Amino acid sequence: MTLTVDNISEPINIKGVDITIIQNKLKSLDGRITSFLILTDPESNSFIQCAGNTERLTVEQREFNKNEFRHFVIGKNVENTTLEWTQINCKVGPINIQSNEALNVSDAYALFAIFLNRYEIPDNYIKRDVTEQFTE
Repeated sequence: MTLTVDNISEPINIKGVDITIIQNKLKSLDGRITSFLILTDPESNSFIQCAGNTERLTVEQREFNKNEFRHFVIGKNVENTTLEWTQINCKVGPINIQSNEALNVSDAYALFAIFLNRYEIPDNYIKRDVTEQFTE
């Protein structure tokens, strides 16, 4: 897998990453210099990405199947059905998400580890399909 790390001038790609490298790079998220990470599976081109800082970030996943994809924002699975909109502010711009989708670095670490190991996202997280934002 390849980890793409935000950098001042251009992103840095690190091939053959392990969970320790991912954890260290997640800890460096500050929203200003390092505001995003993308972990890509070269076999499928599917990826998981996060943007923000260690205290408040968003995590998205794109799953490819042949020439089609689905794109999801990942949030905590909460009982409250009256979710409000909020924003993640960072170098890549304001990102509008639902309140349960404002995660922290511990959530990102868990979700990146799940993706790295090709596991399914557990029930304590949910995926909101936003594919239509990326089509047409």
